Amino acid sequence: MPGDFWRRLRRDLRRVVANLILITAATGQVGREVVAELVRRGERPRALVRDVSRSPANAEVTEGSFEDDASLARALRSVDVLFLAGRDSPDAVAQHRRVLEHARGAGVQHVVKLSALGASPTSPVGLMRDHHEVVEEVRRGPWSWTLLRPHLYMQNLLRAADAGRVDGRLEAPMGDGRYPLVDTARPGPGPSRANKHRRGHFRVLSSVEPPTARLRSASTPFA
Repeated sequence: MPGDFWRRLRRDLRRVVANLILITAATGQVGREVVAELVRRGERPRALVRDVSRSPANAEVTEGSFEDDASLARALRSVDVLFLAGRDSPDAVAQHRRVLEHARGAGVQHVVKLSALGASPTSPVGLMRDHHEVVEEVRRGPWSWTLLRPHLYMQNLLRAADAGRVDGRLEAPMGDGRYPLVDTARPGPGPSRANKHRRGHFRVLSSVEPPTARLRSASTPFA
């Protein structure tokens, strides 16, 4: 996560004595980038993984899951900063609440939550309503917090690569407009401008500026 995002996030974390950082979903497309960047910067983060055979290099690895209370308690022991990410599922809100409950008990000082642009209680998209519920739980906690709100991951477009090669188009039910495309290696604003709302040393980082892609009539030519 190079660029402005890391400078801003590190500025927040300097206010915390961060002896140990736990990364959840550490083998996911964002989590593994967080681990790699922390390692490059001389940190040795703790990585929570379901499958140790896929463990990231040069991290302290702990095996567990959001459904396993004993593994969460073990993973959060002595942790100062929690990077909270997880897979989307119908149980995501309950799972994240369980992690945050353990974080309270462990005395975590700062939570960095990977959310999404558009998270809202009134969103027509269930996933966005779920993100909002978890964000509100983070805001109510005893810790300081940073919220990351990226939009469309460029890597996700690869899922449509085969179809694009056949008919020459990427299709999405998104209507006309410009949409910020985000690299999973920089889920904060990166080179784009951050939408910052400061409350003490709390911060919301959103990807709201270019690079963008213009999508028309729910599809765009595939190059």
